[in-house]
Amino acid sequence: LRAARLAFEWLPGADEAEPLRSLANQGSRLVALASIARVEASEVAQQLARWRRCDAELMPLLVALLNILFSARDCDFGDGRTRHEALLPLLSDLAHDRWPRAVLRDIELDWRPLAQQAQSLLRTAVAGAADGGESAGRDAEAALALWQNFALTCRLGTREWEDEAEYGGPHSEWFVPRENIACAEALPQLFGLIAGELLELLRLPCGPRADEIRSVWETRTVAQQALAAWAALCGDSAAWHE
Repeated sequence: LRAARLAFEWLPGADEAEPLRSLANQGSRLVALASIARVEASEVAQQLARWRRCDAELMPLLVALLNILFSARDCDFGDGRTRHEALLPLLSDLAHDRWPRAVLRDIELDWRPLAQQAQSLLRTAVAGAADGGESAGRDAEAALALWQNFALTCRLGTREWEDEAEYGGPHSEWFVPRENIACAEALPQLFGLIAGELLELLRLPCGPRADEIRSVWETRTVAQQALAAWAALCGDSAAWHE
């Protein structure tokens, strides 16, 4: 899928939906395989999330995979990877494109399950960072960056993926006028989710140890960057002032 996706940069006029139609012909087999190989399924879903255009052909495939992945338990992923480790790259890519587009009603996709998973990953990652460890701190930064990138995409539009050759090419064609953002009722709801999580997670425990203080302070620094992106997006909303 990645090779096919990138090949269309060099094949102007080619039918970008054809690989998706071929994959759809294997729909039942794809679902069966995804149910027993969830790490690999998350990687397939990630390539679908990066596919430009072709929403009519793509969305049924992507939604089927998301339903399987989001309903899985932590122990179902295997391969030595936890649930949040497998889902974080996928949700990050969705935050760069189809999640904001769903919230702003550009595509038919229920954004609520995506928000719930992103909220859960944020809670898990920040709580893990409090327990120490360099990798746990990186997970917390990535989970916060997910929310930051969602806000940036809503405000600035889509950008090229890092593995695409042409900067400012076809993938960066989606943009929403500021007045449409101001009318989006879902954005204050989403800000309420992340704000509530951060208020709860970034409190110091009673009688904190030095490492706990350091961890919370570092996470707060990253959280400020995410909140700055949301301030530019919905700083005039009632949810922000609350």
